[in-house]
Amino acid sequence: MQNITEISGIVDRGLRHSSGYDENGKAFRFYGSNVGSIKSQRSFFEKIIPEFSEIYNGSINVSIHPKRFDIVEFDYEINCKWDPNRRAENFWFVNTAIIHKNNSYKGYVYYPCPSEWKKRKENNTFEILATFISNIKYGDHLSLIFNSRKIKISQI
Repeated sequence: MQNITEISGIVDRGLRHSSGYDENGKAFRFYGSNVGSIKSQRSFFEKIIPEFSEIYNGSINVSIHPKRFDIVEFDYEINCKWDPNRRAENFWFVNTAIIHKNNSYKGYVYYPCPSEWKKRKENNTFEILATFISNIKYGDHLSLIFNSRKIKISQI
């Protein structure tokens, strides 16, 4: 039997680039269009991850503060050059289930690995890619369920 971790968190506002917007709700441009980073990365992810075609073109930020996480083993690693103005980027994915208002959804912890342009201060907010979740909003509580051998949770 797998070791399972369930952690509660709160949906938090992110930069909104994954969905194709900036912090002010204006179109954010990749390749000269406002498709969003997930849509731009999708073709690379679909080649490696089964069922990725079911995943929505946007991420959900889930704060677990005052806790933090470390990915110690991933289910998928994808290196891709999805933006012609940047070097190739590494992404880790960990299978996860999302529980929101007593409904379960399939998803992944989506982790753009640290690089020269991607800095992380504390890993206290998960980026989640999931199937479409209707009526989700900032401030909602939800739970993430994943294999505890893959992600370790600790206090900040």
